[in-house]
Amino acid sequence: MVIGDPHKFSFMIDIIDDWSSNGFISGLFYLSISGNVFPKELVNTTLNSELYIFFQKNESSLLTKPINNDLFKKNKFDAYKELYSITFPEDIDEDNNYIYSCRFGEIENNSCYIFSVSNGEFIRILGANVDDIIHDEEIKEIYISISELDTMIAKLRMYYDTNICT
Repeated sequence: MVIGDPHKFSFMIDIIDDWSSNGFISGLFYLSISGNVFPKELVNTTLNSELYIFFQKNESSLLTKPINNDLFKKNKFDAYKELYSITFPEDIDEDNNYIYSCRFGEIENNSCYIFSVSNGEFIRILGANVDDIIHDEEIKEIYISISELDTMIAKLRMYYDTNICT
């Protein structure tokens, strides 16, 4: 199932029964940003764990929509670099701050980090495979209205409640 417009932003999810067993519902879960899929590789995601954490912990920036006008306006390379360093500071004595992280474990396990920041009306979503970042072309971004994102999240929640929480 594709929720949203893959050429803008979407959730792509599919349960694969052959991969599921012992109460674990497994399948495919990807995000697309401006027609680019994260992660690039085929990944087996435990959907009842990944989406449970997303909805129940309520820590994803796609749900909390943190507002920061300065980050929202920065060019994408500088914005991504700053969002990454806020989340994963170089100073080992500094705590990680996940306020801008979209927090999808299987996507992050594949070196893909997705961040979002809002100006209160729109949300800017930036994603990249950190192994590939050399120039800003490797960073993908999209601006969508908060209401459009909320509609997509409601559809993802409905899919989760109907197909995974059974």
